[in-house]
Amino acid sequence: MVNDTVPFENLPWDNQVRILRITSVIRAYLGLESCIFEPFDIIGSVFLNSENKEVLSHSEFSNADLTLLKQKLCQTTEEKWRMEHLLRHFQTDSDREQLLTILLRYRIAIEDFENMLSAKLDKRTGTYIGVNVVQNLYNPVIKNCNNMMDDMIVLLLGNTFKRAFTERELIERFDYPIITDKELFEWRINN
Repeated sequence: MVNDTVPFENLPWDNQVRILRITSVIRAYLGLESCIFEPFDIIGSVFLNSENKEVLSHSEFSNADLTLLKQKLCQTTEEKWRMEHLLRHFQTDSDREQLLTILLRYRIAIEDFENMLSAKLDKRTGTYIGVNVVQNLYNPVIKNCNNMMDDMIVLLLGNTFKRAFTERELIERFDYPIITDKELFEWRINN
């Protein structure tokens, strides 16, 4: 999403809206009310490895966060003992950056996978049935895993990213697009 192979202006409208949503939320967390940066630059400040070091350095990561993160990481594997052994050597700064990068890559890959599953490839009955079967098999497991990954990403991002914003605040102060998910979905179907 953040590679510059396609300029923002050339993206489909629904993708532009999604990127502007992400940009608005990142701006809110970073306190950038008025913004002169391009959407990809703002997203890159958190999602690109070279940039997220600075974001992480300004967001405190407490020992309580580290303990909770370790607990959640141990829940992700059947070999809890191996994860506990690896986590003994967890070095907060460098490992925090690496783990954040990996979890963000995972979330982006899963978004791509979910988008593929929800795509309307064609209107034939077989395709519709096949997509629904795959969605019903994987969606509950993916959602559970995503919730756990999202919790870990927030922990890794630190205290700066633990506060919440209302949609109204995002719209008024950070240029959050006033487009509903239903409107995005209808646009995608019609285009």
